[in-house]
Amino acid sequence: MEEIPDSWEAPAERQRHRDRDAAYWHIALDDDPSPTRNRRFLRWVQDAKNIEAFLDTAFIYRELKSLPSPSRNELQSLVAEAKADIALNVVPFDSIRVASSAPRQARRRFGFYAGVSTLAMFLFVAFSIAFNQFHDRYTTVLGEQRSFRLSDGSTVYLNTETSIRVHITPHKREIVLSGGEALFVVAPDPSRSFVVEAGGVKVRALGTQFNVYLDRQTTRVDVVDGRVAVNGSNSTVLEAGDSANVNSAGAVAKRRESDSQRVLAWRRRQFDFRAATLEEVSRQFNRYNTTQIHIQDPRLAQLRINGVFSIDEPGVLLAFLAQAGNFELERQGKEVVIRSK
Repeated sequence: MEEIPDSWEAPAERQRHRDRDAAYWHIALDDDPSPTRNRRFLRWVQDAKNIEAFLDTAFIYRELKSLPSPSRNELQSLVAEAKADIALNVVPFDSIRVASSAPRQARRRFGFYAGVSTLAMFLFVAFSIAFNQFHDRYTTVLGEQRSFRLSDGSTVYLNTETSIRVHITPHKREIVLSGGEALFVVAPDPSRSFVVEAGGVKVRALGTQFNVYLDRQTTRVDVVDGRVAVNGSNSTVLEAGDSANVNSAGAVAKRRESDSQRVLAWRRRQFDFRAATLEEVSRQFNRYNTTQIHIQDPRLAQLRINGVFSIDEPGVLLAFLAQAGNFELERQGKEVVIRSK
């Protein structure tokens, strides 16, 4: 999306364009808070009416409503202070005595833009604090794995096609997992809770390492070390070696999962299948590959598969499946079809 260039328009139409641009900037700064984009935003907010449109748009969005600071009153106070600063910086036109009108016009422009720039800088700092300093997004694409060290010292490992949003303040640490899988190694900090939200479920770390996998309508939590509290429609505490599945209704079902090595096989870039259904094998394969497995015969979906395979050698897994049971594989373009013999 590109900004709408300024040109003469009827006031109502110009306001609609301002509102559209304000929505663009609200999303753009969140998606890509790069220095280049920030400079373009600063140029845009040199128009005071653009600032007003941006403020109105920002308060519509849930993110700003949920922030404990800065509050709307504080931002309004900030705007008032900036406007007062404009008044101090703009020199009254009739008080300037110069020999010609050209220097006078230059002074008028300088005073006006100095004041507006001051307001723009105030607002830019305020929204940088609100959205960018403690509100970051990390993502991975198909087949990619990455790791990040957060500002609190915690480390996050992202599996393929994963997206998280991080919100860290002096009082709390919050992460939203909107898709995929992540391992969290939490830095101890008794003064700030560490909470991961995934699929409507909240997982609160109590000094720990834990893995969260958001799979379709199910969220799975595995504790590698320490303890976590899982809160859905019911709540439970998991110890090291425990896991829990949470369905779309938020029901938390705790179970014992003793093998963390299998759970974290993805960190070694491996598939570790132990009595896994063919449906599960195909789903995991499809998470990492542009070539997708499709099971044509539903009766084959519950066949059990065992084995450890490299994520980076998909051909080895396909060759194994071709010899594994009473079914056959057929490649059709970017799809591998599994059907009964």
